[in-house]
Amino acid sequence: MKKTKRNLELFNISFLDVISCGFGAIVLLLLVSKTNVSDQLFTDLDKIISNFSIQKENVESLEEEIKRIENNLLLLKNEKEFLEDRIKLNKELFSVEEKEKINLSKIKENLLTSERNLKLALTNTQQVNKEDKEVAGIPVDSEYITFVIDTSGSMKYIWSRVLRQVEEIIKIHPKVKGFRVVNDLGYSLGATDNYVRDTPTYRKGTIEQLKLWNEQSTSNPFEGIKNSLKKIQRGQKTSIYVFGDDFSDYGYSKGRIQEAMKEIKSLNTDISGKRKARIHAIGFISTHPQQIASAAQKFSSLMKPLTEENGGAFVALP
Repeated sequence: MKKTKRNLELFNISFLDVISCGFGAIVLLLLVSKTNVSDQLFTDLDKIISNFSIQKENVESLEEEIKRIENNLLLLKNEKEFLEDRIKLNKELFSVEEKEKINLSKIKENLLTSERNLKLALTNTQQVNKEDKEVAGIPVDSEYITFVIDTSGSMKYIWSRVLRQVEEIIKIHPKVKGFRVVNDLGYSLGATDNYVRDTPTYRKGTIEQLKLWNEQSTSNPFEGIKNSLKKIQRGQKTSIYVFGDDFSDYGYSKGRIQEAMKEIKSLNTDISGKRKARIHAIGFISTHPQQIASAAQKFSSLMKPLTEENGGAFVALP
């Protein structure tokens, strides 16, 4: 029997299947391998992006903090300039205050002599000749006394000294028939506008009233002096004592001051041409914190010529 010869095929269906599967497996492995690398890269990229976002937020926060610090620096700079201006102003005020203190010290030093002289004279009043009665240059021959007292706040600050001087002036007059007290506006102390008899009881009562006196004041004695001159009757030997520590020239020009002094001179002259009263003045220096050093000088500049023109004397006390 003739054998049939078989044809041998190298690449048959089975072989191709195996090869295809193997190749597919390799491709699948490659694909899987590539996918894993890609996921890692994406993961790393996500981390980088996340870190970048965080850093960006930090940068923005720092920028806001820088702006806030710059604003604070600007405010501090303005505050520094303001404080420097205040320091400069305070130095200037301090310099002015020091000059006023020096002037005040000189004034006090000059007035100490006057105070000593007045106190010495007060202790020797019993030895004064009745024909020529003077104490510290002040004639004390009057029978009626009027006190014109500045009742402003600066005077109230040294009120105890003022009351002491009122008592001492009454004492140095050997014979006083009556006295009255008005403020610089002419308002009387107490219910009466007449003279009070000089007795220990009335004198003590007047001092007690003065302690509680709270009348308003302008630190301008013109009205009080004119009011007092109008009260003088013929034949009354009168002395007017003006107490003050300052002169307020508000509303008074130099010309108006001269007119007021002329009016006082006219009121102080009777129909026979004689002087009705002696006008004296006692100048104080107040220790009130707001009182300026030149205040006492203004008062003395006004009262010196006024007292000289009206037969009186000016005494300055520290």
